[in-house]
Amino acid sequence: QHSGHQRSACLRTRKPPAGINDSKLLSAEAREALFASGWTVSEDSSRMGLRLKGTPLMAERQGTMLTEGVSLGALQVPGNGQPIVSFVEHQTTGGYPQIACVISADLHRVGQLRPRDEIRFVRVSLAEADLALRELRAAMGTLARQA
Repeated sequence: QHSGHQRSACLRTRKPPAGINDSKLLSAEAREALFASGWTVSEDSSRMGLRLKGTPLMAERQGTMLTEGVSLGALQVPGNGQPIVSFVEHQTTGGYPQIACVISADLHRVGQLRPRDEIRFVRVSLAEADLALRELRAAMGTLARQA
């Protein structure tokens, strides 16, 4: 149950996995706007994906995309320009452009978000993402040994 207390989170992201191509449909402005804007978790969110509300990330041109693989944490941009963060029951393929992917070390934060919570996204390097995951695993190991 959501207590009415609005929370905020900063989620770290990387480029979509190799082979995922958003550049033909999403403008450079749309990619920059993802990081420049704040986002609100929509009431329409589910375990399949967190739907976000904010300034729409509009496609540079409309068109048909080939179906591509969708990974856990992928940020997809449907036609309305409101991003969706794929989550634990996400589809395995999709036809929306993928603009970024939440790093593995931050996926637990996605699971804690509720409708009306605020999100900001930041870009990190592969080395920063790897370090964050190693630090999270070390912290989890410490907790497990203390239990």
